[in-house]
Amino acid sequence: MKKQALLCFVLLSVGFLVAAAQTQPVKITVTNTKGKPLNKALISLKSAPHYRTPGKDGSLTVQALPNDTIFVTLDRYIGSIPVDASSDVAVAVAKGQMFKAENGKPTSTAYTVLTLPPFNQYDLTTMPNLHAYPDLKSFVTVRYPAVRIKDGEAYLLSSSAGRPSSGTLATGEQQSSPPMLIVVDGSPRQNFGTVNDVVRPSELKSLVIKKADAMYGMRGAGGIMEITLKKGGE
Repeated sequence: MKKQALLCFVLLSVGFLVAAAQTQPVKITVTNTKGKPLNKALISLKSAPHYRTPGKDGSLTVQALPNDTIFVTLDRYIGSIPVDASSDVAVAVAKGQMFKAENGKPTSTAYTVLTLPPFNQYDLTTMPNLHAYPDLKSFVTVRYPAVRIKDGEAYLLSSSAGRPSSGTLATGEQQSSPPMLIVVDGSPRQNFGTVNDVVRPSELKSLVIKKADAMYGMRGAGGIMEITLKKGGE
C-alpha cells in the first residue's frame, strides 16, 4: 500500500512539473496609439479565462501555454493576440482596432478584433446573440448586468457572489461604475458564483440594478438584481 501511495505521489508530482514546464511567462503591455497605458483593459488567456487588469504602466505578466491566445477586452472590443516565441507583447489600441506596438507606437500588424453590437446595459432583451460570433470560443467580458449567458439563456448569479462572507450590502447605495457581464462558453465554472435562477430573455419584463458589488477584486461586477418576469402571454 505504501509503495502504491508513493507511486501515485511521484506520478502526480511529475505531471505537475510537466504542466508547469509547458507554460511560459509572457509580458503584455496595452497602450493607446500615443503610448499612454490603458490599465482599464481586461486581460485573459484562452487556457486560463480568469481575467486580470494590468498595472499602472499598462503591463501584466501571464503564464501562457504554447500556441495560447491572449484576449484583451475594452468596452465592446475584444482583441485576440496569439502567443508566439516572444516573451513580450505590446498592443496599441485605437477605436475598435488593436495593433502590434513597438516603442509605444502602433505598427502595420493588426490583431483580430471582435466587436459586439451596441446594446442597453440595463435591458437584458437587447443582449448580443452570442451564437452569431463563432470566434468567441473562450472568455470575454463586456459591460452588462451581472448575468451569465449560455445557449441563449441568462443565468442570474446569486446575490452573494463576489461578496465577502462577513460583508453586508448597504441599501440605496449608488453604483460607481457600470455592472459587468461574465460570458463563459461551456459549463458553469466553480469560481463564477452560484446559479440561483434561470431567465430566458423572452420571459424578462424588467431588470433593475440595485447595487453593484465587487467581484474578483474588480469594481462594478456582480450585485443584487430585482427582476420582473412576464406572465403567460404578456
